[in-house]
Amino acid sequence: MVCPGAKLKAARRLGFQREAEHTCEVLQLQAQHLIRDVERLTLERDDYRNQRDQWEEMANTVNTEKEELKADLREQVAVTRRTQEQLAAISETHNFQDDLDSGKPDSVEDMGCDRSSIGKLIVNHWKEREASRTQAMRDNAAIEELSALDRQRAL
Repeated sequence: MVCPGAKLKAARRLGFQREAEHTCEVLQLQAQHLIRDVERLTLERDDYRNQRDQWEEMANTVNTEKEELKADLREQVAVTRRTQEQLAAISETHNFQDDLDSGKPDSVEDMGCDRSSIGKLIVNHWKEREASRTQAMRDNAAIEELSALDRQRAL
């Protein structure tokens, strides 16, 4: 006959074994869930890295375009300055036309010009003046666009 203490020990061992098997199953399931989570997180990390790389590339493109626009704007400013210098010269010519109108014909001979040349200069002056105004509006629009890009990039 089996001793009651031995039965108790055997029952405990059997209970611990079942509990250990159950715990092992639970741990295996948890391990599988953790493996899936790690795989999912790895994919998300890779997606975020790809997205970050795309953003960096777009930022570089925007910076390049911004620098190109700044260079274009500098060139346009230089053209505008030259135009202003030409306008100043035309203004002097316009003053010369006023002298002609006030009865100083010898100044035309001194300059080697005739009235038709003066008229052409005046017409060109007004055309260049209008072109200068148009260019100034373009310059202002370009400056506004660059400012908007800077504000957007700052966000």
